[in-house]
Amino acid sequence: MARRSGSDSPVLLYDGECRVCTIFARLLARADLRKQMDILPLQDVRARNLLTSMSQEEVMGSSHFVTAERRIFSGQDAVHHALSQLSIFGGPYGRLTGGRLGRRLEGYLYDLGVAIRNWTECAGPT
Repeated sequence: MARRSGSDSPVLLYDGECRVCTIFARLLARADLRKQMDILPLQDVRARNLLTSMSQEEVMGSSHFVTAERRIFSGQDAVHHALSQLSIFGGPYGRLTGGRLGRRLEGYLYDLGVAIRNWTECAGPT
């Protein structure tokens, strides 16, 4: 599901063996109209090369977003950064979720996704 091939592209990394994560990644790929980021499963060797500072447990514990500058964000922050890349949200998404209320709502939605993931058999270490 990789979108761009440039090494300067931001990258969203997700658990390719988890149905919940895969569905979310596919939705993001469809919403990424301007092809702003690469989207790779954590099981891809290119993903592992981006997360060399993490243990295997940390890698598989959540989604990750790697910026073009190679800063790593995990969990809710990874999802926030990935959504911020989408042109369909543009500036309003950042303004909406920049405040405490927006980030709290985003956190609830992320926690719901984690709960669904943990409820299914595809949950890895958390």
